[in-house]
Amino acid sequence: MKRTIRKLRRSASRTISVVPVAVIAGAPVLTYFIVRMVLQK
Repeated sequence: MKRTIRKLRRSASRTISVVPVAVIAGAPVLTYFIVRMVLQK
């Protein structure tokens, strides 16, 4: 039981560190697509 909890905690910390990077990288791309859609109309 303890081993699985440790494994889950490690993966959780990894995802928590990855999420902000993904958001920072994805935000400009999302805004770019939204602006293109708005300008095409």
